[in-house]
Amino acid sequence: MIGGGLCDAGELLVGPARKAFARNLTGRGFRPAADIDLAALGPNAGLIGAADLSRVSSRMHS
Repeated sequence: MIGGGLCDAGELLVGPARKAFARNLTGRGFRPAADIDLAALGPNAGLIGAADLSRVSSRMHS
C-alpha cells in the first residue's frame, strides 16, 4: 500500500513501482507477488491508522 501524501502522485508513482518490484522480485513463480496499490483512505491513511491504534491501545490499558 502506498499512503499519505504519496497518494497524490497516483499512477505516476504506482505504475513504475509495480514494474520495478516485478523486475527485482526474487523467487518469481514460487510465490505470489505483493500487490502495490494506493491506500483506500488516500492521504489520510496514516493519520486514521494512528488514531485507531491509539484508541485500541487505550482500551487495552484501561
